Amino acid sequence: MALGECDRFHGNTILLEGYPECKLYENVLYMPLAPNEQPGDRSFGLYDCNGQLIEAAGKFVGPRHEPAGPKLFTEIDHKKISNFTQIPVFYMGWLVNHYGHFLVDTLCRMWAWTRIRSPKIKILYHGDLNIDQFLQTPFVAEIFEILSLTANDFIKFDQPIIIHRVIIANPAFEELNFCYRAFTNFFNEIGSKLLDRTQGQNDTPIYLTKMNLKSGISHYVNEADFVERLSKSGVEIISPESMSLREQIALFHTRTTITGLLGSAFHTSMFIPYRKFLVLNYEQLLWTNQILIDKANRNRSIFVYDLSGSVNEGRTPSFGNNFRMENPKRLAEDFLRRIDFFIIENKLLWNKQMPEVWPPG
Repeated sequence: MALGECDRFHGNTILLEGYPECKLYENVLYMPLAPNEQPGDRSFGLYDCNGQLIEAAGKFVGPRHEPAGPKLFTEIDHKKISNFTQIPVFYMGWLVNHYGHFLVDTLCRMWAWTRIRSPKIKILYHGDLNIDQFLQTPFVAEIFEILSLTANDFIKFDQPIIIHRVIIANPAFEELNFCYRAFTNFFNEIGSKLLDRTQGQNDTPIYLTKMNLKSGISHYVNEADFVERLSKSGVEIISPESMSLREQIALFHTRTTITGLLGSAFHTSMFIPYRKFLVLNYEQLLWTNQILIDKANRNRSIFVYDLSGSVNEGRTPSFGNNFRMENPKRLAEDFLRRIDFFIIENKLLWNKQMPEVWPPG
């Protein structure tokens, strides 16, 4: 078999119980997202009276908790800002419409909103687009609808402004570093509300492909050949981006054998706990974001890669990494055998992991 299990990792896998800190901050400087700002040169953020970024409102990544968003300091003087608002706000963060980053970045503080929600408190955010434009993205609209949020609940500013009172929750997820159990519990609650409880178990294996994805971080340029062989052997090929969020959650709830290419599609697993996955990675080195999600959500994943290797052909306007399988049909044969073994493992070892009834009620 030309498949090996990933045993080299980039990032931490820290699971935290309880809840992150959530505090009220006063007289905070809101710096808006300026047009055409480049990564690493972003002036937006929430700053204290000394011009220092409020850490809870920043974006950091592991494994060393390094800044990956707003600058740590601003040169703007609080005392020179004449704009001021008394509107009480809860800070959500940077609203992005990339599916995976929306889940783990934009929503990483919303665990707290579900505990303190109030019609008197607006949800403050940063973003390139206004909230009406974001609500045109289907998965954004579906999640905000479940949270009973409309465009009127959100607010952002286009000029620097002093905000009298801001509630800021620390992130419950930090890429390549840590995840709180509260993070996936938040998504479990949403998932239970989106589930069609009449749908029964389906034992047909599925494979989550990126073959039809138009842009992203990584993909295989010749995945179609790999997918064709899987399909001929009875594996159902799924393009998650063509489905609604509700339909994707149904897949994760009803399918007993879920496989696929590593990526944001597996972040959907946060909506349904106690799942088992066979995941194809591009190389032996595995970034730990999905491991963090799995640990918090009580999933069990096996991550495999092609021992014969794959070539990264570099960046294009559509994808940051363009990998090429050396022999996609042979790899598919090996992957099919690994699926068979995965099914046996499920039956023999893991059946007791899933509660008899989920979601409750």
